[in-house]
Amino acid sequence: KADIQSRYEEIVAFSGIGDYINSPVKYYSSGMYSRLAFSVFAHMEPDILLLDEIFSTGDEEFRDKSSKKILEMADRGTTIILVSHNMDELFTVCNRYALMENGVFSDLGSSTVPVYEYLKSLLIKRSVSNISDSTDLEESKQLRLKEWDVRDTVNTNNEQICLTSMSVRASEKDFASELLITDSISIELIYKLIDGENECQIAFALLDIFNHELFGDSTFFHVETNKQLKSGDYKVTWQIPGNILNSGTYKLNLRIKSGNRIIVKLNEVVQFEVVDHGSKNTEPNYRYPIKINSTLGIEELSGGSTGPV
Repeated sequence: KADIQSRYEEIVAFSGIGDYINSPVKYYSSGMYSRLAFSVFAHMEPDILLLDEIFSTGDEEFRDKSSKKILEMADRGTTIILVSHNMDELFTVCNRYALMENGVFSDLGSSTVPVYEYLKSLLIKRSVSNISDSTDLEESKQLRLKEWDVRDTVNTNNEQICLTSMSVRASEKDFASELLITDSISIELIYKLIDGENECQIAFALLDIFNHELFGDSTFFHVETNKQLKSGDYKVTWQIPGNILNSGTYKLNLRIKSGNRIIVKLNEVVQFEVVDHGSKNTEPNYRYPIKINSTLGIEELSGGSTGPV
């Protein structure tokens, strides 16, 4: 109690609820409870601090303060145990990771591979949830990750456009082949344009497994496709050159716009895996999703130098 009293002003200021600190706690929201509780323990210099989804508490300013405070405490030697479903938070704060499944911890260590595999498993579960008794479930999983059929989702039909399917494949290979980092990738969308009187703009966004949006494209930016089309069946194809994406799991979001109105909005329509069989380091957090062919030169300022490595 004496320690809290000595740091009272700091604790209240950090919590951001100074205007309500003297109000009965029965009027506190759950967020106010969490902010005040974190502020107290963060200023008490504990040896071990257990945090459960702390970054989901408060506004952006408080989350930013909390993140910096946690990193300061970790630098001072405090053991931080962080429970979170936000992978960015884990990778920012933690240097060891553990998965909990059915109440049992597994894969405790410095490697992020188990976390990466966990996220992949969630994608697969969502993607195969509608697969019935298949004679080859593993093959069905792989194919379903790379192809989306409108019958497997909510009704996206409207008075202007009817979607049929969307798929990802290596441009020069059959559909079932794996995608290598050297492969040019084709993204194909098949649809029926019902009302040719109104122009539709079709766009995709490519995301990594952590939901970071990497890049995208739209028919709006292409003169040859951004034109009035008559009613009928169409296939739009985007080509991503090889050696752009690093190995990893990726997802596609789809948007279709008519005038100033978005008429189709679908997230994680397709998921696919890019493979690099020649990689020396498969640790996900040591690689960025976008691949660049850079060279590295190290020069010894006192004398000789080495060439590109």
